[in-house]
Amino acid sequence: MGIEAERVVHDRALLEIVELVCPICGNLLSPEDTVETPCGHLFCSACVAPFITSHSKCPQDLSQVQMTDLKPVKESNTYVYRMLGRSLVRCVRHGDGCNWVGELSEAAAHSSQCSVPAGQRLVVPGSSTDESLLASLICPRGRERGEDICFSCDEKNFQIAILRSEVDQKVMEIEALMLKLSEISKENEEKSKQVMEMQQMMEMQKETEIGMLRSDVDKKIMENGELMLKLAESLKEKEEKCEQAVEMQQDVDKLRDDWELMLELAESLKENEEKCKQVMEMQQGIEKLRDRWKAHTSYSNRPSGCEGS
Repeated sequence: MGIEAERVVHDRALLEIVELVCPICGNLLSPEDTVETPCGHLFCSACVAPFITSHSKCPQDLSQVQMTDLKPVKESNTYVYRMLGRSLVRCVRHGDGCNWVGELSEAAAHSSQCSVPAGQRLVVPGSSTDESLLASLICPRGRERGEDICFSCDEKNFQIAILRSEVDQKVMEIEALMLKLSEISKENEEKSKQVMEMQQMMEMQKETEIGMLRSDVDKKIMENGELMLKLAESLKEKEEKCEQAVEMQQDVDKLRDDWELMLELAESLKENEEKCKQVMEMQQGIEKLRDRWKAHTSYSNRPSGCEGS
């Protein structure tokens, strides 16, 4: 059932922060009697067993738990086991007057050697307590100092234990801060992981967008390349047509020159025809003149007798 609250030296609030108190009985967890559930909660085995047997659930978060799932903290969490062992407690007979303070791991060994009888209460000087019982509780050193009762043979041990308790309490406070720091670090790691994932997603998205842009650019380049090829083909066709037009113009010019030459030849032929006509007319005139001359000469050469007839 754990260690009673009055035996615990540490501040209870601090113990609750670091979860070293059984949530059921409220006592400090005992290292040898503490079990851990799969969900990470600590209980006294005697406290949690009836609840799990009846409900098959964790008393803290009501998650499904079976008795076979419970693990001794010594096996499941050695760090908590050592922390519990270092917890400062008083002797089980502190109510009887024992002032021993030490680590919980040493309490059993002290109890087996504790010189304070069980069931005795602190004797107040001047009371009617039996002197023989009082004398049995006084050690030789206490008698030498003239004390009425002595429950510690060395006064410094108690002071050292108190200092040790304060130191251990500070250590526990530091450990609690370390736990918080660990949680904060874990949160920061998770946030850093999320940031990294977001950065990776952004980079992937950026790469995807860049890839899409590159694809669009390549597509545009290909389209422009096709247009350039078409333009080049069109220009080539136009050049060919221009060459053909030039050749046709040359042919037209040549035909024009030939036509002019033909016109000149036609005019020359016309002139020649007129000249030939004139020559023929002149030749006809000459023929007529020759015929008339022949006729005249033939008439003049006739005999004179022929004239009368």
